[in-house]
Amino acid sequence: MSAVPDGKKLVRSPSGLRMVPENGAFSSPFSLAEPQWVPDKEHHCRRCGRCFCDKCCSKKVALPRMCFVDPVRQCGECSLVSQKELDFYDKQLKVLTAGGTFLVTLGFSDKSETMMCRLSNNHRYLFLDGESHFEVELSRISTMQVLTETEGLTPGGGVFRATGMLLHYKPPGSQDFQQLRLEAADDKKSASSWLVAMHKTTLRFLYSTLTLCYTAVFGEGTEVTFASPSPPSLVLLAPHQSVSSDVEVRLVCLAQGFRPDGVTLSWSDNGNAVAGSEVQTSSSQRQSDFTFIQTSTLKLNPERWNSGRTYTCHLNHPALSAPLSQSTSAEKCS
Repeated sequence: MSAVPDGKKLVRSPSGLRMVPENGAFSSPFSLAEPQWVPDKEHHCRRCGRCFCDKCCSKKVALPRMCFVDPVRQCGECSLVSQKELDFYDKQLKVLTAGGTFLVTLGFSDKSETMMCRLSNNHRYLFLDGESHFEVELSRISTMQVLTETEGLTPGGGVFRATGMLLHYKPPGSQDFQQLRLEAADDKKSASSWLVAMHKTTLRFLYSTLTLCYTAVFGEGTEVTFASPSPPSLVLLAPHQSVSSDVEVRLVCLAQGFRPDGVTLSWSDNGNAVAGSEVQTSSSQRQSDFTFIQTSTLKLNPERWNSGRTYTCHLNHPALSAPLSQSTSAEKCS
């Protein structure tokens, strides 16, 4: 059950003031963890953790996904992403928590009940209230299908409108899937707005927590299938023998087997953050099992590699309980 206090507390993190849940285990599935960064580096992006010059990282943008109270410094790339997410927090999330009225059918029963369906304040549950009450934990949803119908049908086509939603989920303590069908009741406009917001939320944000595995369009709507999160493994590849003075050294950090997408890879040199052109991080690649793989390469000249310094790759991901790291040096590889 969701009988968990929704209380919040104000904390001061290295990046700024944050309003976080008192019980961290019940944080919103839309939230992101703070990335690792080096405290003595002032100009770092609060979202990705990478260091930038002041000019490249001087813009402050609201970042509700990390629970920051005030706008925070972000790099140009991250600030664009955060600005797009503000539409969700300003509009769609309000629609979801306000709720919509639906005819709800549990399983394959021939009886339906009029219920108000809304997203809980901690964003972890769907609450359904009518003559009875029950709830569905978002993390237990396996598939979601948005049901649609066509309005204004003409020879040239028509406009699709969301009319309902079909969910399959596992109730607590059960290994069997339960079906839940929601169909718009009297206030169809409000219900349709709620369904559209839920669909957008699923594709854009629950993807970061549950992982969107497959999307297919059927005659009755769009079906979305999820997979549970999987933490990454970390492999650090380095030269296994001495390097000549004219050969560039490349250290490769490999993160693999993770889902959802969204690892943070960074490097440090004797504890100091490394950034700039010497670090090249690839785009993630999805594998056949719906996990992802991503690499980050640190390029060093031979003198720097042979100086005895220790180079560390840091890895963070939402499915990890704590960040991972691996270190290497020329001495270890000799």
